[in-house]
Amino acid sequence: MFLFSSNRRNWFHWRTSLFLSLLSVVLLVGCAEVPSSSPVPTITSTPSVSKISRFPLPDKLSNPTGITSGPDGALWFTETSAGKIGRVTVQGKISEFPLPTADSHPYDITSGPDGALWFIETLDSAQAYSGKIGRITVQGKISEFPLPTDLSNQNGITSGPDGALWFTNRTPGVGRITPQGKTIGFSLPDELRVPAGITSGPDGALWFTEILAGNIERITVQGKISEFFMPSTGRPGEITSGSDGALWFTEPIEGKIGRITVQGKISEFPLPTSFGKLGEITSGPDGALWFTESSSNTAVGPSQIRRITVQGKISDFPLPTDLSSPQGITSGPDGALWFTDDEEGAIGRITPQSTSS
Repeated sequence: MFLFSSNRRNWFHWRTSLFLSLLSVVLLVGCAEVPSSSPVPTITSTPSVSKISRFPLPDKLSNPTGITSGPDGALWFTETSAGKIGRVTVQGKISEFPLPTADSHPYDITSGPDGALWFIETLDSAQAYSGKIGRITVQGKISEFPLPTDLSNQNGITSGPDGALWFTNRTPGVGRITPQGKTIGFSLPDELRVPAGITSGPDGALWFTEILAGNIERITVQGKISEFFMPSTGRPGEITSGSDGALWFTEPIEGKIGRITVQGKISEFPLPTSFGKLGEITSGPDGALWFTESSSNTAVGPSQIRRITVQGKISDFPLPTDLSSPQGITSGPDGALWFTDDEEGAIGRITPQSTSS
């Protein structure tokens, strides 16, 4: 079992290292629904001018990771190493809310159907910590919901179309929790699965990735699961709904962005260059998809915020050296993209000045 370590500062990078360590034992099995592959488009990378702002946190080592827009017009984020939930206004004012449980390691975060923010608290092997789902109101009141053992090793979380929160779990499986704290789990066929990103789809179902099995999965609110194999050896990581009615996802190992229709047809968009690990992906206010890339070697190429249109055109936004490890990303209420930087302990904002569709 691969557990979260309290000295591990980059949870997105964990997914990549986990894949590499277990790839030799992955067994691909038949899927319930087999999609057809569409031709790979030709893509060119076009550098774009943008305004980039940086908002440092009080503790550089707090490891900001997940980020989401809140119902109060601010951005909310997790501080994984510090055990805090953070809030930043569009003017850059930062507030922090310590969690009541020590070593709780908050990771992914999402806006809930009840006007609060919901997040996962990941398992700490050193403290034999049992995972929880956390909730914080916009006034800063925190509630924690302990999970049963088979649901306590979570990865991602999203708000579902049924008024509940849905999360992936490395047991493996998918969990559901109501705003009142009632949980239920849905198991996957075998243990050689690592569910990672999860999002609500335009079809009223939840869609999630399996980074080891190389699948895209769909689960209805009743718990029926369908599987879609990648047409290549791709290993999908994070996933989001696009403005075109499809789902878009990262392939962090292969350096690609993928797209899957609700009927299961998959397209892949190879990145012209890739200097590091792909992080989160989100739908932008301009109808394009935005994602983070943390450079493995800044001497070779910079960390970047990258943009891909629904037609497959890619633009790059290189980051300054004091924003060297972008991870989570979300659209802000101000028309900008907001992201976390776990190495520099900062929140970044990128305001596009010239991007063509």
